[in-house]
Amino acid sequence: MGDLSTNFSRHEFQSKDGATLPKDYPTRELVGRLEGLRAIVGSPMTILSGHRSYDHNRAVGGATKSEHLYGRAADLEDGYATVDQAAAAGFRGIGEKDGYATHVDVRAIPARWSY
Repeated sequence: MGDLSTNFSRHEFQSKDGATLPKDYPTRELVGRLEGLRAIVGSPMTILSGHRSYDHNRAVGGATKSEHLYGRAADLEDGYATVDQAAAAGFRGIGEKDGYATHVDVRAIPARWSY
């Protein structure tokens, strides 16, 4: 049992450089949609990247206004969920590789891109 929801805990979203995770990150909407995606897929997921500090985001070549900076995005392991499954869970930002969603977010304006 997670401390954010049934299946997710704050530590899964911690920036990889150890920067403090802001109190209200990740957003409730992101966690809720991740729970929905987990239910659609039917198996646990691994969050590869959740929140990113500005320094870490810059170091990994992230977009200057990345949704990761604001607790609204997660990167998933390759092959976990299809783009259609991510869309069915309500994600508006979906980065895909070979038909699988590797980045999901809850941005205001829908966007899709390929890696």
